[in-house]
Amino acid sequence: MNRIKEILNEQGRSQTWLAKQINRSYATTTNYCNNKSQPSISILRKAAEALEVDVKELLVTTKKFGASIEFLLLNFLRRKKKK
Repeated sequence: MNRIKEILNEQGRSQTWLAKQINRSYATTTNYCNNKSQPSISILRKAAEALEVDVKELLVTTKKFGASIEFLLLNFLRRKKKK
């Protein structure tokens, strides 16, 4: 689950705006925002950059899995920075 729609609302930005920023259709972006489908990590990263937030802020964590999701994302982002 993600918080993309919540962040967009907080920032007063539209799903149409985000769709253009992440180079996805409005329909796909709406599905992400409504949690009908989940973006890939690379799309999450693009969205985070466009929204000027940390990738972690776009995710809903749970007590049971939150730490492992955060660990995986941090490792992924560290590897991307090294390239």
